[in-house]
Amino acid sequence: MKRESHLFACHKFLEELGSQILICLAKVDFRNTPEIEILHNQLEDYVTTLTNHARWEKEFIFNKFFTKDEVLSLFGEHSELEHSGEKIIGAIKVLLDLPHQSRSHKGKLLYLEFRKFYAANLIHFYDEETTFLSLLQERATDDEIRAIDKPIYQSMSDNDIVEMLERLLPPTNIDEKKNILDDLKSFNAFNFECALPNIKKLLTQKEAEEIFQNSDR
Repeated sequence: MKRESHLFACHKFLEELGSQILICLAKVDFRNTPEIEILHNQLEDYVTTLTNHARWEKEFIFNKFFTKDEVLSLFGEHSELEHSGEKIIGAIKVLLDLPHQSRSHKGKLLYLEFRKFYAANLIHFYDEETTFLSLLQERATDDEIRAIDKPIYQSMSDNDIVEMLERLLPPTNIDEKKNILDDLKSFNAFNFECALPNIKKLLTQKEAEEIFQNSDR
């Protein structure tokens, strides 16, 4: 089985995070400054997370398995999305400077722009998990694909592992959870064992039994 889940399971976290912001923008009273300030912080964190994810892809996948010209082509879409995200952050800053009663129209435009931005990211994720993944699988062995995360996982403390999994595991399915945890155990066995009690708290009882059924734990 081709092991792509450890590469793209994080897309589900990004989808979930973006959907929560979209719902908030759809319902928020743009006259309410504290609520808009919270959304501003959430938007900044979201765009930063997307940008960091794109840079991880460039460093650990694009530069490793693709030519310079291909990297320029593949990474160009990341740059466009990053620019769009920055424009949305700028727009919400402008909105915060407006009088409360003058924010409604700008707020609606902000919502529409984020919805378009979110949709563009979903399409981008789809392309990465289909066309791009097929290209990667033609150039890299299963073990090479699995090892993409190896240096990152090896550098993590047990607290780092738990912090990552708190975000990564909830929106994923059982197969993805298994593969992620298998990789962590394989590449960082000591800290995985230290983190295990807290990892199990992130799983349902049924999931924990299935994932660790062949273990002595």
